[in-house]
Amino acid sequence: MANSKKVTIDFWQARVDDEIRSLGEVFEALRGAAPAQRIGTMYFEVRRLFLHRRCYRGELAKIRQDDIPHAGAPGGVERDLALAEHEGLVEKNFFHYHADRNVLVYQRNGNGSASARLGQYLGLCAERRVAFDPVLQLEPMRRLMRGGVRVRVADVRVATPQNPDMYANETINHHLMKVLQGTGAYGFQMIAKAAPLSVADPARAFLHDRVRSAVAELVRENAVDRAVLDIEDADNVRSSIDLIKDRMVVVKPVEKPGRYFDPVGMHAALEEAFDDRREQLDELFGDGIGGLV
Repeated sequence: MANSKKVTIDFWQARVDDEIRSLGEVFEALRGAAPAQRIGTMYFEVRRLFLHRRCYRGELAKIRQDDIPHAGAPGGVERDLALAEHEGLVEKNFFHYHADRNVLVYQRNGNGSASARLGQYLGLCAERRVAFDPVLQLEPMRRLMRGGVRVRVADVRVATPQNPDMYANETINHHLMKVLQGTGAYGFQMIAKAAPLSVADPARAFLHDRVRSAVAELVRENAVDRAVLDIEDADNVRSSIDLIKDRMVVVKPVEKPGRYFDPVGMHAALEEAFDDRREQLDELFGDGIGGLV
C-alpha cells in the first residue's frame, strides 16, 4: 500500500462500577450530543460517533490548549502556531465498540490517549466508574478465566508514578502511589510473593485477591510497563501470565494520504482487526462475560 503507516490495534473489555457490563446505553446517549469533558489540564470529547451493525464507531479527541509547540523546519526559524484563543492541538484515537460482545477495538496512538482516558471520559458523561480490561491472547485468557485461579507471585513495574487521588482511598494502589509521590522516584518495581508451599498455613500459600485486583487496576490505568502473574488453577496447574506481552494485538497498514490518517481507512482497519480475531473473541466473550478480576 503506497504511502501507508502501520497502526497497532488493541482489544479491551468494558467494566462499569467494577462489574463487566456493556456500555451500549452510554454510547447511545452520546450519539445525540457528546459533551467535552475536562480531565486534568486537557479537554476530551467523542467525535463523529455513529452506530453500524451494533458497533459504535467514533474518535476520542484530546484537545491540548497549553504548552503548545512551535512550527518550523530543519535549519529554519520557529514560529507560533496560528490558533484562536479557544483552540488547541487535537490528537485522536479511532475506536469501535461492539456492544453485543462488550469489546472495544482501539487504535494505539502514542500522541493521543490510552483507553483509560476513554474510560474516564465515559465515566464523567455517565456519572459511573468506567474502565477497560485488556483482552489477552486466547490461551492465557482461557487460563485466567478458569475457575479457582489464585495468584502466587505478582511482579509489577510502575512506569511513572501517578496521582494517588486517581485511586479510591484505602486501596493498595492509593497507598502505593502516595508512597511513590514522596520519594521523587520515576519508576518503581514490586514483587509480591506468597509463602512457600511448605509453610504449614495454607492460607498464606496465595496472595490476597486484593493484590490481583490492584494489578488489574494498574493495567487498566496504563500505569505499568510490566505486570506478570504466577497463577495456580483449581487443578493445581501453575503457569505465568504477562498482562502486557500476552495482550491480543493486531497490526494493520492504514493509508495516510497527507499529514493525517484517512478516517475511512482507519475504520476499515479496525473492522478488519476485529474480523481477524472474531473467532477467538466469540469463544471468550460470546456472552460478554470475562475480565481480569
